[in-house]
Amino acid sequence: MEKYLGLGILALFIGVFVVGILLGKKRKKQLKALADSMNFSFEGGFTDEDDALLKSLSHLSLFRQSGSQGAWSIMHGTVHDVAVTIMDHRYSSGSGSSSGKTRNVSEQTVIVFQSDLLRLPAFTLRPQDLAHDLSTALLGYRDINFDTHPAFSKQYHLHGTEEEPIRDIFNEDVLAYFEQKGKLTVDGSGDSLTFCRSGKTVAVDDIRPFLEHGFEVFSLFSAEPGNNA
Repeated sequence: MEKYLGLGILALFIGVFVVGILLGKKRKKQLKALADSMNFSFEGGFTDEDDALLKSLSHLSLFRQSGSQGAWSIMHGTVHDVAVTIMDHRYSSGSGSSSGKTRNVSEQTVIVFQSDLLRLPAFTLRPQDLAHDLSTALLGYRDINFDTHPAFSKQYHLHGTEEEPIRDIFNEDVLAYFEQKGKLTVDGSGDSLTFCRSGKTVAVDDIRPFLEHGFEVFSLFSAEPGNNA
C-alpha cells in the first residue's frame, strides 16, 4: 500500500511539474506576441545577457539581494522617450537542506524605467512586512515615517541612505498616491525606477494596464515641468 501511495505522490509531483512547464511555454509565447505588438524586443531569458542585465541593475535594491536571481520573458522598448524593460523576475533565499533553513521564493513581474527625467536618491519602498522590516533593521536601515501621513507610514516601509533627499521626493502628492494604491513595491536610484507588486506575476492581458500604472508612478518622480520631483 505504501509503495502505491509513494508512486501516486511521485506521479502527482511529475504532473504538476509538467503542467508548470507547459504553462510557462504558453505564457512566453503570448508575451512574445505582445512584445511584437508593442514594438518591443523580446528575450526568452536564462542567458549570459540576462545575467548581465541583472548586474547592470544592481544599483537598485530589488536586484541587489544576496540570494539567487533569474529573469526571463524580457521585453525592451521605448515609450514616451523613456527606456522600458518588462520582465518576469524570481528571487530566492535560504535553502531546503537538512540544515533546517527554509527556501523563500518571490516571483513577480517587474517594470524598470530609465530616463534622464529621473534624478533619484537611492530608496526602497515595500509594503510593511515583519520579515522585511526585521532584515532591514539588522542592516541598519531605519524606516522613514511621516507624521503628516500615518496611513502611509503604517502601510509602507521606506528606507535609504540619504533620508532628507528621500523626504523631499516623497511630497504630499506622492504620499497621498501610495496611501490610496497600497501594496506597491518601488525602488529608485539615479536615472532608474522599478515598479512591481511583490510576489505577483501579471497576467499577459494585464501587462498594458500594468505599464500604464507604472507610468503613473514614474510621473510622480520625474523631473518634467509640472511634476513634483
